[in-house]
Amino acid sequence: MYEKKSKLNSEQVNALRLLKDEVVMTNKHIRLGENGTDNMSVYNYSKWSTWNRSQKSQFKSYFPSESIEKSVIGWFLNLPPNTGFLDKMIAWRNQNHCGTVVAFALDDQQIYLNDQAITVESGEGIQFKLNVDHNIKPSGTDRNWACVMVMI
Repeated sequence: MYEKKSKLNSEQVNALRLLKDEVVMTNKHIRLGENGTDNMSVYNYSKWSTWNRSQKSQFKSYFPSESIEKSVIGWFLNLPPNTGFLDKMIAWRNQNHCGTVVAFALDDQQIYLNDQAITVESGEGIQFKLNVDHNIKPSGTDRNWACVMVMI
């Protein structure tokens, strides 16, 4: 269902946090989850397609080479304190051909995969296919991820 990735060191996590603060974050994307428009996900993000070459190169340098070689997009995800969450994504359920997410937590947090809480410590990475039901519940803390989607 998922695979934990090697943990980034504190310097790498701090560099990613600084880079996240350097890029423009937006909240204009609509992500329909299990509850449709009745419970819309709340989050901020920035995709590398809007970054300069240096920012994109720096971001890529922190991911395992096997992930970057097969990546199609990278992004930062921010879940604001108290309000930020991702509704359960079920759109890819039962689909054999879908992307795989490799995400590094920049803060201690939890993600739910098939309704199982997975604790991911700051710097730790997790990989899962999009056909796995996934969501992130609200928390009283600001939470950040650095992510890529790969086709494997």
